[in-house]
Amino acid sequence: SSGINAEWPLRPGTFILKMKLLISALVLVALASAHPDDRRPHPRPHGPRIFVRPVQKSEQGATLQFKFGVAGMKPLDEAKVNLKKVLKGRVLEDTDFDISLKTLTEEEIKEWMDEHKEDKEDRDDKDRRPHPRPHPHPHFKHAIVASVTVNNATCDDQARYLARYGKGKHDDEEEEEEVAHPHPKPHPRPPPGAFLILVKGCKRDDEEDVRPEPRPHGPRIFVRPVQKSEQGATLEFKFGVAGMKPLDEAKVNLKKVLKGRVLEDTDFDISLKTLTEEEIKEWMDEHKEDKEDRDDKDRRPHPRPHPHPHFKHAIVA
Repeated sequence: SSGINAEWPLRPGTFILKMKLLISALVLVALASAHPDDRRPHPRPHGPRIFVRPVQKSEQGATLQFKFGVAGMKPLDEAKVNLKKVLKGRVLEDTDFDISLKTLTEEEIKEWMDEHKEDKEDRDDKDRRPHPRPHPHPHFKHAIVASVTVNNATCDDQARYLARYGKGKHDDEEEEEEVAHPHPKPHPRPPPGAFLILVKGCKRDDEEDVRPEPRPHGPRIFVRPVQKSEQGATLEFKFGVAGMKPLDEAKVNLKKVLKGRVLEDTDFDISLKTLTEEEIKEWMDEHKEDKEDRDDKDRRPHPRPHPHPHFKHAIVA
C-alpha cells in the first residue's frame, strides 16, 4: 500500500500522458498482428517451367548442340521430359535427336539459373505488362537439364520444336492450379518450351505463311486530326473514305459532336468525288500521314506488322 500511496494520486497531465502511451502501444501491437510479413507477395503456384533459348542456329552438315531445362518446386521425373517437332496443323512428332538428361543438385540449380536467366521462360514471363505488386522469382528446388545433339543438320531439321514435361499442361497438379485462374483477357502467345531451329541456307516451309494477310475491315477514314481557321475566314479541307469494296457516296456524312457525344448534322458545303485507282494511289501518297481510323490509333508495336492494304475504291469529300 505504501507503493500505491507513493504513486497516487497522479497529476492530471501525467495520467493523460501514460494513457496515450498505453493506447499507442496497443495500436502498434494491433497493426503488427494485422500486417504480418506476408505482405510480401508469394510466388504464384505453377507446374514445372521450361527454360530454352527461342532460336537455335546451325549450318547444313554441322553438329548442333544445345540445352533446355525443366525446373519446379516438386520432385521431377526424367521419364516425363521430352522434345517434339511441331508439324503443320500443330501436329507433334518425336525427334531422332540424341538427348541426355541430368537431375541437378540445389547448388547446380542456382548456377544453371544464373547462367540461363536470359533464356526464354514460360508464358508467365513473356507477359511484360507490369504487375501492381510483382511476384518474386521462385527458388526452384528441383531441376533437370536436357543436352540435345543434332548430328548432320539438314533442312528437314529446320522447324519449330516444343520442349515439354509430360504430355501437356494439365499433367501436373501444380499447373492445374494455375490453369484454373486464367488471365481475364488471355493473349495468344507461343506455348512454354517453344523454340525454333534455323539451318543456314534452308528455306522455311512456312515462309509464305509468315507474311500476314491484310486484316479484314470496313472502309477506313482518312482525315487530318486538326483543321485551323480564323474567325470570318473560309475554311476548306478534305477527308477520304477508302475500302476494298465499292462505296456509296450517299453513305458519306459529317457530324458535329456535341456534349454527351450527341451527333448533329453540319451546315457545311460538302462535295463528293469517287476516285479512280490511279487517283486513289495519288491520294494515298499525298495523305499518308493523315490520321486514320481507330486501327491506326493503337500505337503499340505488333510483333508482325500487317501490310498496308491497297484500296480498290475511295471517295474524297
